[in-house]
Amino acid sequence: MKRLLFFPMALAAGLLLAAPGLQAQPSSLLSEAQRAYASGDYAQAKLQFELILAQDPNHIVAKNYMKMIAAAQKQGRAGSALQQQLRGVVIPNVDFREATLEASLDFLRQQIEKSADLKTSFVLQPGVDPARTITLRLANVPVTEVLRYIGDLAQVRFSVDQYAISVHPRTAETDAPAAAPAAP
Repeated sequence: MKRLLFFPMALAAGLLLAAPGLQAQPSSLLSEAQRAYASGDYAQAKLQFELILAQDPNHIVAKNYMKMIAAAQKQGRAGSALQQQLRGVVIPNVDFREATLEASLDFLRQQIEKSADLKTSFVLQPGVDPARTITLRLANVPVTEVLRYIGDLAQVRFSVDQYAISVHPRTAETDAPAAAPAAP
């Protein structure tokens, strides 16, 4: 009897999942979820990652983001006011060709001011080479991700303080390139 009831329910669930228009494309849903996470909208990101996991319970990216959301919610993820504001800033176009770190950071500062009407500055700590060159091309990316890419390419790390973004040298013992998107 249980098998007879289970089969129609499983069939109906399969038809609902396969019906066109009832589910978003996995890649676009993933992009939307990642955008929500990057902007700090953890509730929306969590809902979208849960939808992805409902379609594919073994989706490793969604699982990792769910862990990061849980950790962020656990610590309250308040951060500084500057950090909160940076999460919502999206840079429309980044095109660096052998640009110095100093020029790249100046460009970002200008874009942040233009996009979010937010005054900020970058403070280079001792050991950071401002003349180090990077090549990077991105479009419509949250500033936190741009910083992550710049950090990986220039071998620096960023920390957001109350009024500025500090740039620290990256060393092999203390810092490894970020494996997952995270706020600077």
